[in-house]
Amino acid sequence: MTERGDWMQTLTGVLFYPRDPRAADVRLEDIAHGLAMTCRFGGHTRAFYSVAEHSVRVSELVEELAGSREDIFWGLMHDASEAYLGDIVWPLKRAPELGGYRELEEKLERVICEAFGMAPEMPAIVKHADLVMLATEKRDLMRGDHTTVEREALASRGETDFWHCDEVMPHPRTVQCWGPYDAKALFLSRFERVKP
Repeated sequence: MTERGDWMQTLTGVLFYPRDPRAADVRLEDIAHGLAMTCRFGGHTRAFYSVAEHSVRVSELVEELAGSREDIFWGLMHDASEAYLGDIVWPLKRAPELGGYRELEEKLERVICEAFGMAPEMPAIVKHADLVMLATEKRDLMRGDHTTVEREALASRGETDFWHCDEVMPHPRTVQCWGPYDAKALFLSRFERVKP
């Protein structure tokens, strides 16, 4: 252990310190590969669906919604920190016990923004596109439909089956579930096409 904390080795061989990230250590190849190898929703989907594919789709949707070039790029990179920190499922990510994780994520997001010359604040259009893709993923990849009995059981425990994307319509185009190497290639190709 060094004064920067423990490190992880990335695909490109960088010794990356998640608790003390530096813009000079951020590599596009590592981000594309890490996101392509990471399944959304903790792997609880009908088929493998990577964070890289999700990111490409959010970027495409921002473009469809007439976002600026910077917005479109932000859409592609909005989950880049997960290449280094993993994709934590939402109920855990927002749990009080994981406040330290959220601080690390925010710090790393700022470093990634610095590395790629991005504005530090996620644009509202990207947040909206992310929710639309979540609704689309719910429809195409997850069960997302509870029976009356399941709804009653949830209600008896004071829970609901409401998703925070339920107020937006899913995209009409269905999710494709690219394999990891296709997802990586398409992420890299999209990066070259939309970088400011």
